[in-house]
Amino acid sequence: MTRPLLHFALALCAASFSAQAACAQDWAPRLLKGHSDWVYSVLFSPDGKYLASAGEDGVLLLRGWPDGEIKAKLSSSGAAITALAYTPDGAQLLAACGDGYLRFWAVGNLVPFRSVRPGRALRALAVSPDGSSVSAGGDDGKIYVLRISSDVPDAVLAPQQLSPVSGLAYTADGSLLLSTYYDGTVRAWSMRDKTLFKEFGRHVGPARAVRAAEGKAFSSGEDGNIMVWDLSTGALERTIKAHNAPIEAFSLSRSGRSIISGGWDGAIRFWSTTGIQAGVDFKTPESGIYSMSLSPDGSYLASSGPSTDIRVWKLSVSESPVDSLIHRLRKAGKRMLGAPAR
Repeated sequence: MTRPLLHFALALCAASFSAQAACAQDWAPRLLKGHSDWVYSVLFSPDGKYLASAGEDGVLLLRGWPDGEIKAKLSSSGAAITALAYTPDGAQLLAACGDGYLRFWAVGNLVPFRSVRPGRALRALAVSPDGSSVSAGGDDGKIYVLRISSDVPDAVLAPQQLSPVSGLAYTADGSLLLSTYYDGTVRAWSMRDKTLFKEFGRHVGPARAVRAAEGKAFSSGEDGNIMVWDLSTGALERTIKAHNAPIEAFSLSRSGRSIISGGWDGAIRFWSTTGIQAGVDFKTPESGIYSMSLSPDGSYLASSGPSTDIRVWKLSVSESPVDSLIHRLRKAGKRMLGAPAR
C-alpha cells in the first residue's frame, strides 16, 4: 500500500470506528474473565442484552451487556461445550457438547429444561431463522435436524463420504442449511425435503466455518482462505486469502457486505465481501481465534481463543461501522486482495 493510502486508511480508522481511536493499537479490548479453561464459543443474544460464553471447562457464563456482569454460571455436567446458539426470540440458549448432548436453557429463569443426545461428540450448531428447528453436527459426520420442542430428529443428513461436521448455518429464509466438514467440503441441504441441494468445491485441508448472506455462501478453512460461493449454482465466485493461518471463525456484518475474520495467527481482520481489506488488524496474544460474535447493532465485537479470557472491542456507536469503512476504502481505490474465481 502506498503511503498516501496508508495515511488515508489510518484516518478512516478514527472516523469510522471511534472518535477516540487514531489507529488499531489504540483500540484496547475489554477483557472478561471467569472461565478456567479455553473458551470455544462466544455469542451475543439477538437483542444484544446478553453475552454468552462456554468452552472446555463445561461452564456456560451468561453476562449482562454492556455491563459485562455475570448473571448466571451454568453447568453442562462437566462436558466441554463446543458451540452455542440462541433461538431468534432470545428465549432459549442452546449448547452443543462434547459428550454428544444438546442442552437447552430458558434465558428468562436460567433453568436447564431439556437435554437431547442425537449423536456422538457435537461440534456445530444452528437454529433456523423462524426458531422452529435446530441442527447439530459433530464427529460422526451426520447432521441431526430436530424440531425445537422434539427429542427425536426429524431427519439425519449424511453425505456418502462421512467426515466430522465443523460448521453449520441457515440461509436467511431457512430454505437451506449450509455445512462444512473436516475433509474440506462445503454443502447445502434443502430443508424442504431434507436432501442434498448442492455440493460446492472444497478447501485445501479442513473447512472450519460457514455463513450465508445475499445469495452467497461464505466458508473458511485451515488453508487461510475465505471462499465465496453462489448458492444457486454452486460456483466459486471469489477466494479471499485472509490469513496465512487457519481461519476457524468469521462474522458477517448485518448487511452481509463485510466480513470480519479471525485466524490462528491471533489476528482479526476486516474485509469487504469482494476482497478489499480495511488495512486494520486487531491483535490478540493468543495463538488463535476460536470464536467471534458481532453484536446485533454492530457496535461490539467479542472473540475467544485458546485462553480463559474473552476480548470485546467497541467498534462504533454509528450504524454499520465495518460497511462504512470498507465502502470508503473501495472508493479510494485500495487494491483488491481477493482473487476472482477463474
